Amino acid sequence: MAKINFYLRDGKATKETPIILFISHNRQRTKIPTGKTVHPKYWNSLDQSVRTSKEFPQGKLINEFLRQAQEIVESTIFQLELELQRPPEKEELTAAIQHQLNPSLGAITKAKKLGFFEVFDLLIAESLNGDRLDDFGKRFSYRTVQKYRTCLNLFKDFHKI
Repeated sequence: MAKINFYLRDGKATKETPIILFISHNRQRTKIPTGKTVHPKYWNSLDQSVRTSKEFPQGKLINEFLRQAQEIVESTIFQLELELQRPPEKEELTAAIQHQLNPSLGAITKAKKLGFFEVFDLLIAESLNGDRLDDFGKRFSYRTVQKYRTCLNLFKDFHKI
């Protein structure tokens, strides 16, 4: 049976910090970012949930997401064990759960083989529209996306040579 916990990346932060999903299964521990952030003052570490208050009304939505994420993890582990006829390896488990929690990642893996430039274009598009977040759970700045485009153009120019 898997043990599922949610922790803050930095419980002593002075600003919002990402919520991380920890899974202990088959003597392996897996960390998966949830894509949600919360200020530590609104986090209840005993319940591993967000405190709901007037100052932070979206706490209910985040708690609902965390509850659904827990159900997704449990059902994914069950499905993998049925399909594989063995406990899933850490990499298999991580990939399956990330696909369930973030379907846009699954679109990349399910699509037919994409070339380097197509994947780079996809990275730029996801960074610009907010589907891809930085390590702190924030959107990439316009300047960062602009630097990605510059890199892509330089790669394309180099490829022509």
